[in-house]
Amino acid sequence: MKKLTTLILLFHCVMTFAQNTYEVFQYDGKYGVVNTSTLTEFVEPKFENWNDWFKDAVALRNGQEYTFYNKTTGKDESFTNTEQGARFNSDYHMHFLRDGKTVLIPRETKNMLFFDRRFDEMKGSGGDLIVKYNNIFDVYVRPDFKTPKIKSIEATKIYDGQIFRKRTQKSEYVTIFYGKEAVFVYDKNFNLLKKYNKAANYDTQMYDAIASEFTKIDEPNEEYGVMAAPDYWQVMFKDGYSIITSQHYKISFSIKGDFNPSTLYGNHNFVYLRDKTTQKRYAFIIDYDKKQFQFPKKYQEELQLKFVD
Repeated sequence: MKKLTTLILLFHCVMTFAQNTYEVFQYDGKYGVVNTSTLTEFVEPKFENWNDWFKDAVALRNGQEYTFYNKTTGKDESFTNTEQGARFNSDYHMHFLRDGKTVLIPRETKNMLFFDRRFDEMKGSGGDLIVKYNNIFDVYVRPDFKTPKIKSIEATKIYDGQIFRKRTQKSEYVTIFYGKEAVFVYDKNFNLLKKYNKAANYDTQMYDAIASEFTKIDEPNEEYGVMAAPDYWQVMFKDGYSIITSQHYKISFSIKGDFNPSTLYGNHNFVYLRDKTTQKRYAFIIDYDKKQFQFPKKYQEELQLKFVD
């Protein structure tokens, strides 16, 4: 049964990989889009950067301007990045603008959310979303991100986390809005527990305002480790060509010139190549099962890129 499950998962991964008609490539340091069915150039390499985080679209950027190309249809949409974002509804969402209004885009871009105004700040609260604009807050509660559950909370600051409630003698998760003329305490479902008509500009003043019923809990710090990426490649330079072997697939390919390969962490099918002499950079996906470089043929021919038996 375990072997059957493994085979099903592997088959699903292969099928998912094969369904992408459009994929990213890099030529001479610039990014474009290749049609993987015809190996023709769908979008010329004219973008400075590529964001590999998005799953169902190739996200290319020049400065703060992003263009997303759907990996199945090739349809494109353009947005301006704000360098903000929030994690909610089980996914991180990057904050973009289109026509001056907020668009929140998760890893699956098909689930992007459009709003009728620009948000200054945003914060995830479990599955829910808190947004700020014009020094007021709205709260959207999963799964409805079209109509806020709470509108126009007069505040400038937020605290969310565990706090000790004297009435129940238990630790409870709350969200507290403060910074203007009142302090609002909401439970985990954003039902109002208490409103204190006291001004609180600092967190110490906020805790003083709610002290009759709530007490701060000091939470311990957490330490996180980092993991080094493994060495995916073996390289041999011979007669003017680099022979590069994937340590994962045990398959080799050659390219004219002295190249240094690298990869995306966790993605054995993606390769970055840097020419040590010219410093030019190239990148593309390799389908090892089909022995196919998902890279326009004209560039394959130029670089004399081929598999080695």
